[in-house]
Amino acid sequence: MFAAQRVLASDTANGLRVVIRLAGQLIYIEQAPPGEVVHGRIGLEHFALATSAFDSVIADLRRMQVQFLVEPKQVRTGVRIAFVEVPDGGRVELVERPSA
Repeated sequence: MFAAQRVLASDTANGLRVVIRLAGQLIYIEQAPPGEVVHGRIGLEHFALATSAFDSVIADLRRMQVQFLVEPKQVRTGVRIAFVEVPDGGRVELVERPSA
């Protein structure tokens, strides 16, 4: 849909993860852990944007005084993440991966 291309579909500890490429961006779609209430919302909990310029993006967001819900951190070798809040109370995850 919308000319998106499936890049990956895999099972995780929480359930299915699907990665699509849309308009040149990688979008990660993943199930919430079973039984977890996700911010009291039904529907999209967050989406992730992959970047190879992680430090630069983080610096730009800090200059704009964006609220970080999860400060930048390394979650495994070669993978860093951060979560920021968006105006409707949702979250956007920034991801740096070796292939991003």
